[in-house]
Amino acid sequence: MGEKKETELTNTEISVIEVTEEYLLHFDEIYRECTDAEKKKFMQSFVDRIELYPERRKDGNWKKNILGKWQS
Repeated sequence: MGEKKETELTNTEISVIEVTEEYLLHFDEIYRECTDAEKKKFMQSFVDRIELYPERRKDGNWKKNILGKWQS
């Protein structure tokens, strides 16, 4: 009695999911209101490393690879 099944969510877990969904639905509005410093910090929380070519390529690309924190 009182044991939680693996598939059951607690009220806290459900609240976190609901808040996250609401945030994602309005992300563009929220992000637009952020300062440049806030946007930079937000991006830094996801990006681990950006690799660049030594020089811009003929096609105009200079980004070689962008690695997210989840890929490290």
